[in-house]
Amino acid sequence: GKDNIAAPAEGDYIFNLSLAELWYNLTPLTSVSVTGMNDDWSLYPMTATDVPGVYTCEFVKTAETPWGVKVVFNENWDLFYGGNGTAGELCYGRDGFTGDNDFEVGSTVVLTVDIYKATYSYSSK
Repeated sequence: GKDNIAAPAEGDYIFNLSLAELWYNLTPLTSVSVTGMNDDWSLYPMTATDVPGVYTCEFVKTAETPWGVKVVFNENWDLFYGGNGTAGELCYGRDGFTGDNDFEVGSTVVLTVDIYKATYSYSSK
């Protein structure tokens, strides 16, 4: 109807809204990065896979990660996934998620994130 939200151009978006205050905004997703692994807070680009919404990044484990890991969108520290307290699940705007400390220093770790399903997993290479 005339009051419906117009569809955006094709692509992936971060959709922020408030039903209580009746506002929304769409932010086009331009990049996906990871930060926090090895207690390094630089942004490392994640690579899109053949599966829509799934990204990966490979690291060599060099140190413990005391504060967890975050997935940052558009290199904007205000747009990120953290953990929700359940292993393997992500939550928008939360503290870092864990799991990488389960790997030994010196091992190669692959982080896989599905931004559509809000999930993550680690594997060794």
